[in-house]
Amino acid sequence: MSNLLDQLDDDATNVFLTDFGETVTYYPLDGALPPREIKAIVDRELPQSPGTADRAPLGQLRISVANSATLGISSAEINMGGDVIRVAKRIGEVPVDMRIVSKPIEDRGMLELELT
Repeated sequence: MSNLLDQLDDDATNVFLTDFGETVTYYPLDGALPPREIKAIVDRELPQSPGTADRAPLGQLRISVANSATLGISSAEINMGGDVIRVAKRIGEVPVDMRIVSKPIEDRGMLELELT
């Protein structure tokens, strides 16, 4: 069963992140680890609450990354409110530093992170 789960993790990374992701830079707060470029799916149009058409303010993004210390960000290494992701708020703009403020989804293969 482990091999099947490993294959599903690899497929998720390859299909979603490699084919549809964009490069962002992860900066750990403590400085013990160097910054690294990773692939992320960037969601720039977040609904403010379920069932509404309103969108989140421009100052907030959600990204999905591999739950991996080499291919993405490991859930074990995240410092909420301290670690930074450098990402463009809009496609084509200059990337800016945004803090990781929450981790709404975490599973063995992927993390979803909210940035502000």
